[in-house]
Order: sequence, then structure tokens, then C-alpha cells
Amino acid sequence: MDERTYFEEYIDEIEIINTHDHTMAPEQARRRAQKESYLYDVLLANNNSGFLSYLPDERWRTTQFDFGDALGNHRDSCEASPAQLWEKLAPVIWRGKASPHFRMFMEGCRDLFGLDFAIPESEEQWTIFSQRMQASNQREDWYDHVLRQKAHIEKTLVVGRADPRQVEREYFLPLHNLGDFLSGFDSGVLQKLEQQYGRRAESFADFEELLRHAVKTAKQQGVVAIKDMQAYKRFMNYKNVTRNDARKAFECVSHNGWAMKSISGEDITRFQDYTMHLILSLAGEYGLPVQIHTGSPAPTDQSNPLLLIDLIESHPGTDIVVLHCGGAYYQQFVMTAKYASHVYLDLAWLLTGFPGPSGTRRLLGDWLELVPWDKFTWGADCAVVEETYGTFLTARRVLAQVLADKVGEGFISRGEGEQIARMILRENAKKLYHI
Repeated sequence: MDERTYFEEYIDEIEIINTHDHTMAPEQARRRAQKESYLYDVLLANNNSGFLSYLPDERWRTTQFDFGDALGNHRDSCEASPAQLWEKLAPVIWRGKASPHFRMFMEGCRDLFGLDFAIPESEEQWTIFSQRMQASNQREDWYDHVLRQKAHIEKTLVVGRADPRQVEREYFLPLHNLGDFLSGFDSGVLQKLEQQYGRRAESFADFEELLRHAVKTAKQQGVVAIKDMQAYKRFMNYKNVTRNDARKAFECVSHNGWAMKSISGEDITRFQDYTMHLILSLAGEYGLPVQIHTGSPAPTDQSNPLLLIDLIESHPGTDIVVLHCGGAYYQQFVMTAKYASHVYLDLAWLLTGFPGPSGTRRLLGDWLELVPWDKFTWGADCAVVEETYGTFLTARRVLAQVLADKVGEGFISRGEGEQIARMILRENAKKLYHI
């Protein structure tokens, strides 16, 4: 048996902790799979495979999934026959060959559904694929079959559930997004937060207590980490500002609308900077790591992890997980992760997005020589279980090859390779997230 095969088989025995995913709830999948357009909607959701770039008239379909709610588009019916949907997709589906997301989705589906084609190339193949996807997702045991039996995933840390108490604990552990608090200067957002947590915030001190209550409640409800996605909205250079400067934006808020004086952009930025630092402080106090999105598809300049240096240095008692390893800036950021004891690198989206499987193999081979092995965790970062499974298959192959190469180079022993596999896929996550 060659070294790569050995490590692939070894990885198959690990009960994995998937540290970042957007997997829809099982009942959502069963409900959505009742529509003949289910597979088509999955492929277009969030444009992960790039198809929407060439089918702009179909962007409304993202509203069928959580990703598209903010678009404001809605149609009462998305029903269409497989033939009608194939007519739209056929001219562009070949572009999926240049999408790691799509390739991994297809790899998972080929194994799960017994497909004998790399991608559908005819209406007949599309119809077979669509019907099998639809039927499988209506099975009560489908998530158990895919996540547990096929992908060997014990738990998945999932984002996107509005209420952590509703997360299906058999398969998932909740991440919680507190991003609305950074818009607490907006009266509408503030009222929403008050309703959500059952408390009024008529003063800035009340607002701070509301945020503390939110973090404490999240901890009590079994949330294992805070998720931050502000890179989609602003630059991540959160400065240390005084409380008095931060409260200026809040004081413009009226529960009946805006106050008489206007609010400046500078005041908003200070308010957000202060609030983000407060979230990090409270997260550390309550023992919750903070996952921070970096890199694309957020704007590249806004999501540069080097902008986080001040935030990182200001909160040595809070574990900070840099999702996607910094995106395009991964090479510049990796040494920060090496020397900051409370900073971790999550490999989510490196395989399915940038730099892709070949790039991930190269950089992980380099990083294992530079960064302590307890710094890495693995998240699939997918929306449906078929893609999660396909991403696992690629992760197993890439990690096994990296470890085999390192054994061949004499950098590590086989036993150390086994240790690294366990750490990246399970042990680091259990320790970091207190699982």
C-alpha cells in the first residue's frame, strides 16, 4: 500500500468535526426537494458555481435559500419541468468544470446517486440527476446516511439558523452571528434586537447590557462560537475608540425614528469599532471563540486579514478563528497566525474556492513546516450535504497526499502524519470549541 492510500484509509476512521458550514436544516431540504426545481435551485444558490453570472434573469431563485433573502425578489412559484430548466442551464453548465464548488458537488453526487457521468450533458442525464437528488432529500435518513455513514462527520458547526435552540443537535452545533449589533445605531435594527432579546435599550449603557445579555444567552443556548461577516459590509480595521466617541452615533437614535440631529459616517464607524471590540471582549469572557470571515466573496480590499491586527492584539484572551485563512492574503497573514497564540486558521473554502485543491495542497505542505499543527481546523463551507460530502472526499485526498509527501521527504514520521490528520479534522476543533 502506498503512503497516500494509507493516509486516506486512516482518515476514513476519524470522526470529523466540520467547523464551518451553511447546511440547510433537514426539514428544509425535505420541503424544498418537493419541487422539481430543487437541483437547479441548489446549483444557482449563492452563485458558488458561477452559473448565475451567465443566467442573470435567474437571480430571483436565490430567494429559495437563505442566501437570497436580502435581494428583495420574490416569486410565488418556481415550478418548472426538468426539460425547461435544462434548456436554461445547458449552455452554461460546462463552465462548472472551472468551479471547485461544482466539481466537488458532482463528485459527491456521483457516488451518492450512482451517476455515470462527470456532469450532465443531455436532458436525459439532467432528468435522472434531478429526480435522484429530489427523491434522496425526501428520505428521513438522508442526512444520517451522507454526513455520518459516508463523510464520517460527527458534528458540524452551522451558521444561518435564526434561533440556536432550533439547531438539529443530532448533526449540528450552532454558530451565532451578532452582526446586527454593529447596526444598533439604526432605530429599526435596535428595535429588532430589543424584541429578539426581550430588553429595552434606551441608553448606551442599556445597549452595552443588551449585547452582554445576547452573548450570555448564546452561551446558555449551546452556541459554540460567534460568527462575524462584517467584511461583506466594511473594512475590517477596527480601531480602539473611547466609549464617549462610540456613544455619539447611538445618541442619535430615537425609538420613534431618527433624532433631530443627523448622524455622521465617522460616528457610525466609531460606534461599529467600539461594538466589535466589545463583542470580542464579551466572547472571551464567556469562553466563545470568534470566527471572522476573510477573503472573497467579500470585497478583497475590505476582507484583508492584515486589517485585523489591532483587533487581534487587543484581545489576547479571546480565541480568534480566521476563516478561509485570509483569502488572497493567506501568505501575508500566516506568520501572524504562527506567533499569535490565540489565532487559528480554518481551511474552509480553500478547497471549494480559492486557491482550490492544487493550491491548497501546496500551501498546506508549506504551512505544516511553519505553523504549529494545533492551529488548523477544517470546515467544508457548503450549503447542501451532497456538496459537503464531495468536499470531504477532496479534503481526504489532498490531506493524504500532503502527509504522504511529508513522510517521503522525511519531515514527519507516519505516526506524526496520523497525529496531524487527527488534529486538523477533529482534535483541534474539540479543544477550541469545547465540544
